Amino acid sequence: MQERFCPRCDVDLDLPRCPADGVVTLRLVPAEHCVRLGAGDKVGGFTLLRQLGAGGHGAVWAARPASGIGEVAVKVLHPDGADRDALRRFFREAEIGARLRHPSTVRVFEAGQHAGGAVWLAMELLHGHTLEAELGRLADVGGVLGPDRAVALFGGVLAALAEAHALGVIHRDVKTRNLMLVGEGGEERLKLLDFGVARLVDLTMTDAGKVIGTAATMSPEQCRGEEVDARSDLYAVGVVLFRSLAGRWPFGGADPLTTMYGHVNAPAPDLQVAALQPISPELAAVVMRSLAKDPAARFAGAEAMRSALESANLASGQSPSTVKNLRAPRPETPRFGARRRRAWAWATVGAAVATAAVATFGPSEPDAASGGGVQSLAEPHATTARRAAPSVPAVPTPAVAAPVAAAVAAPVAAAVAAPVAAPVAAAARAPEPRHAPPSKRRRLARNLQSREANERAGGAAAEPLPSAALRAASPTPTAPKLPSEATKATATEVIEMELPDD
Repeated sequence: MQERFCPRCDVDLDLPRCPADGVVTLRLVPAEHCVRLGAGDKVGGFTLLRQLGAGGHGAVWAARPASGIGEVAVKVLHPDGADRDALRRFFREAEIGARLRHPSTVRVFEAGQHAGGAVWLAMELLHGHTLEAELGRLADVGGVLGPDRAVALFGGVLAALAEAHALGVIHRDVKTRNLMLVGEGGEERLKLLDFGVARLVDLTMTDAGKVIGTAATMSPEQCRGEEVDARSDLYAVGVVLFRSLAGRWPFGGADPLTTMYGHVNAPAPDLQVAALQPISPELAAVVMRSLAKDPAARFAGAEAMRSALESANLASGQSPSTVKNLRAPRPETPRFGARRRRAWAWATVGAAVATAAVATFGPSEPDAASGGGVQSLAEPHATTARRAAPSVPAVPTPAVAAPVAAAVAAPVAAAVAAPVAAPVAAAARAPEPRHAPPSKRRRLARNLQSREANERAGGAAAEPLPSAALRAASPTPTAPKLPSEATKATATEVIEMELPDD
């Protein structure tokens, strides 16, 4: 008859259930008599489909539930390693996993023992890879997890540990291989796996004097084989955080004993110096506090460490993936309005053109020879036809140059003064457009009537001169002639006509 025992209270029984706590007892089946499971075998309500991976203590299979909907992962313990302690840890993982509900903890659905002796555990099937694999991938390109990403991922791990600690569960083996990086709902998350060496504080199962865990992440008290509490898990989280930010372990050695000696005696390296990416002093302080040798110097709980981690990240500023535009704002400059700026620009241009025209062509007084009219430019064909006329002298005399200057300067001055100077002055003096007052409008009408009368009195325009004569009509380089008083009066009057009342 095969020996049975209760995996919770570790009492030998020949009953299918423990009378003390109602737990199903497990059979101790020798390895040579244990049936190895394969594809197609059924365990409980699950059918094994394909092997996903294998390790020293067991294998993981993809399985289909009896409902046929979806897939689960089934962890099967190897018969060679199925001794009494291994069976107790396996049952402990199933019992603890069934009590945890946090999204960062892998869900456990069912556990049992096959008729052939193999024990199994059905749990959530995860699609991703371990944190150890992710850090290795980053190391290949010279990178690390980075402070912002690390804070976001380990915040979930600490929240999952806070739930476990509240239920009296201490993981005791938080490490990079027990954290699975998965994508859920468009965001990545670390899932806490393998509560096989976890300890239920409220039960009588103790491992006093035994060193249980992984050397790289064990707390000093765990290395010494002492009783541990939730703060031991926080130390392990600090070690993994250091590894994720610095690309190396804070304590390492050629063998596990050297590593454990470092946990107990060696001071933790300065994370700000060891980190491969710049991190804030606040974030480094959180990690260094979790690596304190004395449990009393660490955070009181996982929730307190998670809060400190997030606060440190906020205090260090926005991350590069969420940083806003921090460029300095442009200095405020006085604004004068686009209309007024354009007015002054046109005024400058107009003044320059008017000055050049007057200086070049001389005064614009009416000349008796030209009849007081305005010089008009003939059509190109008419100008070309008159080039051969022998009656026009090759070099104009002063008597010819004077009418040319007078005839050309007058329209230039009028063209500059009327369309440019008037609206410029109006725009510069008034921020809002207004109509000219009635008195100004009447003055404008009178000036227009006077101009038309002058033109009718002067008769037809003067005979256009050949192009050569026009080019030669420029006076000899002498001192520029100033506009006459009549020209000044006319220009001034045009400007004043457009000025609104102040």
